[in-house]
Amino acid sequence: MKPILRQRWQAGETCVKTLFKEIKAQGDNGRYTILAAFLAT
Repeated sequence: MKPILRQRWQAGETCVKTLFKEIKAQGDNGRYTILAAFLAT
């Protein structure tokens, strides 16, 4: 999922909640806090 997240972030989608919903819809079972920490770097 990391490449997809980086691509979406660089495209201008910086809302962590939106990105979290998108990856959940694709079957990812990660946690919101891990996603937020990943995107903060």
